[in-house]
Amino acid sequence: MFGDHLHTIEPDIVRHMLGFNDFVWMILFRYPGVFASEVSAPRNKITEALKTFITLPEDQRSEQAWSVKTVLAAQKFVNIDLKSKASILLMILWA
Repeated sequence: MFGDHLHTIEPDIVRHMLGFNDFVWMILFRYPGVFASEVSAPRNKITEALKTFITLPEDQRSEQAWSVKTVLAAQKFVNIDLKSKASILLMILWA
């Protein structure tokens, strides 16, 4: 979906995604944030990597999947903020 870019931006992206996946139930069941560091830490790392990916010039994101390119274009068209863009991409990546 993202080519090698996420691995370059965040070399531990797979470990963070696995950690996020293990504890995503905390988000789904609205576990209080103060007790949810197991999901917050990897989510923040992934979100930061995605934000960095999004801010790359488009010609440097040539390996991105068509779906990612289309989602980012639609988000730009409706002027969604960077954090929300990254959150939406995280949902797509997780799904």
